[in-house]
Amino acid sequence: MHYVNFLKDPSLYAHDFFIQNLSSAVPNERFVFAYLLMPFSNHFEFYLLLFHAISTVLLLYGMQRLASMFIENEIWAWLCVYSSQTILYLYTIGGCDLYYNTFQGSNIAKAIGIWAIYFFLQQKYYLSMILLALITYLQIIVGLDLALLLCAVLLFQKKYKVWMISSLIYGLAAGIYLAMVLYARSGTSTLSANEYFDIMFLFRHPHHFIFSTFPLKNILFVTVMFFVGIYFYFSRNTSLAWFLFLALMSTILYAIAVDVFHSVTIGNFNGYKNIIWVKFFGWVAVFAVLEKYKSSWLLRVKIPMTAGYAVLVIITAALFHGLIMNDYLNLRHQTIHIGKRIQDDALIDISLKAKKSLPKDAVFILPFHATAFKYWSERSAYVDFKANVRSPQAAGEWYERIKSVYGVSLKDKRTGFDLKHKADVYYAEHYFCSLDRFKRKGVQYFLCAKDHKKIDQYEPPILENDGYKIYQIK
Repeated sequence: MHYVNFLKDPSLYAHDFFIQNLSSAVPNERFVFAYLLMPFSNHFEFYLLLFHAISTVLLLYGMQRLASMFIENEIWAWLCVYSSQTILYLYTIGGCDLYYNTFQGSNIAKAIGIWAIYFFLQQKYYLSMILLALITYLQIIVGLDLALLLCAVLLFQKKYKVWMISSLIYGLAAGIYLAMVLYARSGTSTLSANEYFDIMFLFRHPHHFIFSTFPLKNILFVTVMFFVGIYFYFSRNTSLAWFLFLALMSTILYAIAVDVFHSVTIGNFNGYKNIIWVKFFGWVAVFAVLEKYKSSWLLRVKIPMTAGYAVLVIITAALFHGLIMNDYLNLRHQTIHIGKRIQDDALIDISLKAKKSLPKDAVFILPFHATAFKYWSERSAYVDFKANVRSPQAAGEWYERIKSVYGVSLKDKRTGFDLKHKADVYYAEHYFCSLDRFKRKGVQYFLCAKDHKKIDQYEPPILENDGYKIYQIK
């Protein structure tokens, strides 16, 4: 969301490595979504919660409509939907799911995407392609991967005319934008293809791209969902059966291309994004089979419609309360900051103090976990692990900065966010040894925990609260 702040006020983040590299290529993959959020930036916390609620309702209702195509009992269909996003949350490969408890471009893209699939199964192919083109502007990979898969279904079903028109609709509606994004990112790389793959795929994003790093239980579950779904839908809906079969084939080929041949071009398609749909439709097939062959007393009880909907409302309220307003169902362990939570958060408090007291062009080095600091302080970061630079022109510099600030590299056995503990330890114990070097590179301030050891030459801190303190590099 700090990119939205930058679009609204370009004087912010003047020396932020991520923002400056992202904004050097326009349009970029975040530009449209960020631009659409600009009018709401003065009251972000309220509007993001509102948009999150709207996209969640849109997603859940679309999931229920699809589930009801194969599950007769409406309450049973809703239980299928809810259980797929609670009990089975993140039981996928590639670290993605249909629902997140934070609002981002992929939330609304998947909420619209579920309806694109629904209309496709209703044989409203052209409407489906229009929706897929729309979500490509919000989240490129979700829209593009799903469009490629659905067009492949039409091709394998020998619906050649429909396939040609559908491909043309999507190509005209989204193809120009995709070409503009690719052109904006083009340039001379400072890295070889192998070096770029090692940094972006193996070091930073293995949880999204590298099959050999995925949990075995997730791989087994997804495999079951593939085969249960293919077996079930070939007798119920051939379009959906082809969808799952082609998703399976493309997943196998993608895994070979990325894990074995280290293909950056194919890897950038993030082929595991389609697993979110596979998991859902496989789970629907499980519930449909249970309804037909393993009916329990729960399914035979005639629940009055009013009572059934009342139960669903209660479940929905409990899920919203647990996922958003409290943490007991927050499976991603991400706090939603709104109201009193903003006032009580020590990181937000020190960020707001920095925003009030320090110049706009201030540059910080930050602890590994302090990703919220940039948004709330509206100040630049020398480097950020989460908000990584993906352009081949700057990926090498990003990697070198990460090594210098956090002491982590490709030599570590752990990768991705599993490096957090080592990065925090290194930052706490070693970063102050290199502060003169950072100062020569334009860094003026550093943030650390309140209980961090004192550094005599920088005492006292210029800002502090109960959790954090900020020093100026003198």
